[in-house]
Amino acid sequence: MSRPYRDGKYYRARAEECRTVGDILATPELREKMYKIAADYECMAVDADQAKNDLDAADLHKVR
Repeated sequence: MSRPYRDGKYYRARAEECRTVGDILATPELREKMYKIAADYECMAVDADQAKNDLDAADLHKVR
């Protein structure tokens, strides 16, 4: 069973939700905070994808 939080897609979807909410917020300060959270989720997506790739590479190395 795959855990969604280990997949970059999960974090990218959260980032998109944050940007959508940020687009409708009334004040620039709140929008900026929401966009910052979205950027953090994007970083988490990159990290999750890298971790998954590292695990996949380790598994492939075991087979060889």
